[in-house]
Amino acid sequence: MNEDIQLDARSLPPPEPMERVLELLPQIDGGKRLRLL
Repeated sequence: MNEDIQLDARSLPPPEPMERVLELLPQIDGGKRLRLL
């Protein structure tokens, strides 16, 4: 899963990757957060 997220982040060349990552985190990390809990 980590590799997929990294590839997606590199594929998208947004001016503010941090903000874009924060927006995508809840959608992609949704399953991972549930596992951590």
